Amino acid sequence: MRVWCLDAERETLSISRGTVVMAGLGTGTIVRIIENLFPENVPAEVRLVLASTFSGERLRLGLLRLGWRLQHEELYPENGHVRQILACGTEGEIIHPFWNRSSISAENGLLDEFLKERRQYFSVCQSLMPDLLYLKKSLIAKFGI
Repeated sequence: MRVWCLDAERETLSISRGTVVMAGLGTGTIVRIIENLFPENVPAEVRLVLASTFSGERLRLGLLRLGWRLQHEELYPENGHVRQILACGTEGEIIHPFWNRSSISAENGLLDEFLKERRQYFSVCQSLMPDLLYLKKSLIAKFGI
């Protein structure tokens, strides 16, 4: 294991293989770090394991834009919230903006809690549209997808 005490958003690190773990960071920070670490392409021998604090949908869109593929996703409880953990690399599924039903862990009962939490968050956005439709339209407007 190698640990760097540097500003990964600005410093260049020589990572050509192995697993890079980023947890407890904001989505924007994670995406900027990935862009800085791997500016040209997705390295074949690198795997990312990511757990952002929130805005998992934005993280998924950033990974999709940068060419990463979803290998596994899991939901886990933390401090009263249900969070996502994503494992990505060169091989795997195309990352969908919300979740990949084929790989997300539903058997632990957290999927309903995860969706309930998202509905609660997006319902306060003063929209009369159903929450999922509102979220999709917001992402399209913001990221042009």
